[in-house]
Amino acid sequence: MLQRRPPPAYRTAGRRALRVTIAASAGVSVRLYGLDRSVGATYALFGAIAMAGLSHLPGSGRQRAGSLLGAVPVCWALITLGTYLSVRDLGPAPAPSASG
Repeated sequence: MLQRRPPPAYRTAGRRALRVTIAASAGVSVRLYGLDRSVGATYALFGAIAMAGLSHLPGSGRQRAGSLLGAVPVCWALITLGTYLSVRDLGPAPAPSASG
């Protein structure tokens, strides 16, 4: 027999996913199309996703703090890597070849 409505846990997850999608879309649209800032749009997208991941951590306060403190070194490494990749000099662009 088919269920008409999904279980409450699935409905809750669906609502959260919808909120994140709306927030990310709004942030990207405003920054990319309204302000013509593509980098800001990228930050808006990943910022919304990151905040959604951290907004509901299960457990006691001590367990949540332990989870977040364990993630800090990984976050630092990813921020460092992203910064390095965004500012490194790739050298001059290759000259287009003349075909004819």
